[in-house]
Amino acid sequence: MKIITNDMIIKINEMYSEGKSIKKIAIILDISPYTVKKHIKNLKEETTITKTIYDKSLPKFDTKVFRVKDWGELCILDEREIEEMRNLWEEIEF
Repeated sequence: MKIITNDMIIKINEMYSEGKSIKKIAIILDISPYTVKKHIKNLKEETTITKTIYDKSLPKFDTKVFRVKDWGELCILDEREIEEMRNLWEEIEF
């Protein structure tokens, strides 16, 4: 059993606030994901959410794109979208 120091708890929270997943933090620090989750401070309480009302006109959208028979081209992701999907899967994986 590994002893969790205050420095490790600070490091866990820093890594988590940087966007690293619980699983990734656990691997890096060689501790269990449960231990990581246990020591993550509730950042939601510290975070202030600002809501902005969008009051501009929406841009025109061509609905013909949905009338094509071959949807294959619509399903191709660019590099940014692929990276977002990787990050999402990494975050939800335990």
